[in-house]
Amino acid sequence: MGGGDDSVSAVFICERLVTDRLYAFLVENGGEVGAEEIAAEALGLRGARGAIADRIVATAASEDPRVVRGTTGWTIAAPSSSQKARNARYLMIAEGGRDGTQWIAVRGLGFDGAEKTVDGAFEIDDRAKAIHTLEGIEDLAANSVAVSFRLPGVRERINRQSRTWLGRAVLPEDGGLCLFRLARRRFPDRSFASLDSIAEALGMACVTERGLREEVELGGELLLGLLERCETEGLTDLEDIEADQYPLKEAVRFASFAFEEADLATLPAGPGVYIMRDREGEVIYVGKSKHLRDRVRTYFADQADRPEKTRKILERIWSVDVEEVGSEVEALILEARLIQACRPSFNTQVDVHERPGSYEGARRYLLLLPSSDPDSVELFWVDDRSPIEQIRVRLDRTDWAAADTSISRLFESESPGTARLADEDRAAHRILGTWMAHNHERAQVIHVDDSAGREDLCRVVEDAIVDFGAGEVGKTWSI
Repeated sequence: MGGGDDSVSAVFICERLVTDRLYAFLVENGGEVGAEEIAAEALGLRGARGAIADRIVATAASEDPRVVRGTTGWTIAAPSSSQKARNARYLMIAEGGRDGTQWIAVRGLGFDGAEKTVDGAFEIDDRAKAIHTLEGIEDLAANSVAVSFRLPGVRERINRQSRTWLGRAVLPEDGGLCLFRLARRRFPDRSFASLDSIAEALGMACVTERGLREEVELGGELLLGLLERCETEGLTDLEDIEADQYPLKEAVRFASFAFEEADLATLPAGPGVYIMRDREGEVIYVGKSKHLRDRVRTYFADQADRPEKTRKILERIWSVDVEEVGSEVEALILEARLIQACRPSFNTQVDVHERPGSYEGARRYLLLLPSSDPDSVELFWVDDRSPIEQIRVRLDRTDWAAADTSISRLFESESPGTARLADEDRAAHRILGTWMAHNHERAQVIHVDDSAGREDLCRVVEDAIVDFGAGEVGKTWSI
């Protein structure tokens, strides 16, 4: 937005008025103000003179470290990055709009209670309104600490607008508090996609459906909650809290592993499963990914906020094995089987795939999936009373005789019943059933019992493989 952009952005500027009349008066007047004027105009004590007025103002100022005695009177303390976070002045910014150009800015003071008032609402659809709005944000930002959920991005977007309309940035390019980073530092094992997730981590209730005004109010409450957490950790100075958002990254010592950092670059790039073992060869963790190489490398990247679980894995890991497969579905099935079979100590999600969702389309079906071998296709024979069977067939069907025999055997065999399924087979059925419940319309499925018999089924399967090899079947199931 800006210049020739016709998009409209609403900017709501709200100012939290402090109950401390002394501070508000000094902010309004600026510079140094004598004790008698403060007593008369700010505190309503018009009869106070000389030493009495000075004593009254000194008593009021003693409760507020932001007010200091100057050379000729009382004034606001110069902003300092080493001031106490509890006493700092904050500018809370929430952002909305599809293009990230709707803002609401609220100025508040540390941990003090504050009353909210709306100064005005403006639309940036012409030069005059844009300048008025951005100058208003600039005024609020003076001597304040900028705060937002993702502060760097919000600051960049606001300053981009202000450079267009004012020729300067209205928010400081450095400093400030990012709620996302503050939360990550306090709760390193959690992920934070929004203010809601921060509220959950702090044990605070919040309304999920809210506008920008409610968003910025919630942000202010969360800021105070996070600052209280900082205090319990011994972080009370604003300078220390700002620095704590960007701790030094911690490097991984590859001397403790059976592999080198360069080995990670040789891992397959496609979907598959990775198996982590300790020095005794015990499986300690099993995971899957659509991009094996990228996923495994994240465990060993230099990080500042490494989750506790990852730290513990790195303390025990000795080797990593990977198995590349043709699709994420195959990786999901293999992961579920391995977790159930190995019970790795770091896999807290042993039963994670036992969740709602099942495919009701047929009791027996064949699922065609891409293979890790580009010249083949994977057939998954699914019978809810038997283990899932996997058959690899070459696209040129030079091995079709063996596949025909396997399909015929499965078609004519008696199902042993679910009571005889092993845990890993039950897990595989659960994960595939859940996936099929959400993706069956996009998957290449052949319903076994819809065929006229064994020979008809084999013919349908062979035709499907021909279509697959000819590219007539979209690979939308390889998600």
